[in-house]
Amino acid sequence: MTPEQLNEQLSRDPFVPLRLHLSNGDTIDIANPGLVFINGPAIYVFRTDRPNSHLADDHRLIAFRHIVQVEQIAETSRST
Repeated sequence: MTPEQLNEQLSRDPFVPLRLHLSNGDTIDIANPGLVFINGPAIYVFRTDRPNSHLADDHRLIAFRHIVQVEQIAETSRST
């Protein structure tokens, strides 16, 4: 996965939710592309539990080298 490839997935219209599979076995669901920012060799994924809020509850910084698979999903269990 490259920054350009992820940007293409995040820019789809309509957006299709994604699940990132990481090298440590974790998964991260992305339901809102507006909460993901690409910064060179890494991405920031922000999470909020409050709908329509711009207040982040937490975030993760993930290096592209740790993304082993990107899967399109219909529904998410963890909104980001």
